[in-house]
Amino acid sequence: SILNYSIGSFNFETGIRYDFIHQNIASISTSLPRIIERFTNQYHLINLQLGGKYTFLRAHSISINSGYSNRNPGIHELYSYGLHQGVSSIEIGNQDLKQEQSTKTTLEYTFAPNTRFSFSVLGYYHHFFNYIHLVPTNETQLTIRGAFPVFEYQQTEAFITGIDFLSSFTISNSLYTQFRF
Repeated sequence: SILNYSIGSFNFETGIRYDFIHQNIASISTSLPRIIERFTNQYHLINLQLGGKYTFLRAHSISINSGYSNRNPGIHELYSYGLHQGVSSIEIGNQDLKQEQSTKTTLEYTFAPNTRFSFSVLGYYHHFFNYIHLVPTNETQLTIRGAFPVFEYQQTEAFITGIDFLSSFTISNSLYTQFRF
């Protein structure tokens, strides 16, 4: 659901999304003798967003957006156990992984004096709780195909921050330039 409301030079937008995910998984055990293990996972995912934009002097605008989202662990992040030939490593899943949660805030200034030229600066701050990532264990495992480094899925707190610059200029109907940094 999205709600958009404008008052003069101010534009407000808010949104919410809900997903329900039910998974039935059949996996092969990591212990010997190998057996089929069955798992059932259920996840409730919520995404929220709130933003506002103020346009002034016709060509200038400032916008701010904040949001919250969560992500369930992927099946490979939970149950992997073996050689990933695409990256030549042994990957070990982690059945104790929790949902990732994140908040993100952006602040953007845009200057667009006409339809042919625009410039914008966007700053962002993204904070993750229970961020899922693949971590080297500093171990090597010997298989019939050779020796491979071992990686495990783990969770941590993480931050991503930065600034993006974007400038575009339309020279003609068939020639367009864009600079991103």
